[in-house]
Amino acid sequence: MAKESTTVTDKKSVPSNPMDVEWPQDVAGFSTMLRKEGVRAAGRVNGKKDKLSLLIETLDTLKAHAVSRYKAQKEIEAQADRSAEQRAIREAERAERFRQQQIAKYRAEVERLEGAHAELTGEATEGSRGETSQPETGSATPAPAGRNSEPMTAKEKKEAQEAKKLPAANPVTYDAPKPGQ
Repeated sequence: MAKESTTVTDKKSVPSNPMDVEWPQDVAGFSTMLRKEGVRAAGRVNGKKDKLSLLIETLDTLKAHAVSRYKAQKEIEAQADRSAEQRAIREAERAERFRQQQIAKYRAEVERLEGAHAELTGEATEGSRGETSQPETGSATPAPAGRNSEPMTAKEKKEAQEAKKLPAANPVTYDAPKPGQ
């Protein structure tokens, strides 16, 4: 069980033998060297009041420095936390803008494809009047590009298909002379 930090005045009696002193528990091990050097400095006092005063004043200054440094480190840590939080917010906003752009892009593509589909099937798209027309029924199909806007009849459609199958009329052939003729 970890002991709370205490000061020299809080302890009732501390033995003069450094091996018998009860030090605060240091799980991290960062105060080991401080304790060793503190015990060495206390051993060099040698009963001199001025050396004891200097050691205590040094320890008080070290304590004030540790408290001041702790406060500065806490402020730096708080600033880093605020910065990380702001970065996360900016990243979330950036991701949301990207998603909205992608949605707009896909909607535009869907509208383009619906318009192309409507053009091919003869349907009118929602225009300024907000009306849509139904596709014509029957065997008529939309006229190919370059023709009038009337749909092709079944007879015209059949003729067009046959024309694609027929070879060109009066094909020109050329028989090249064979070598030696």
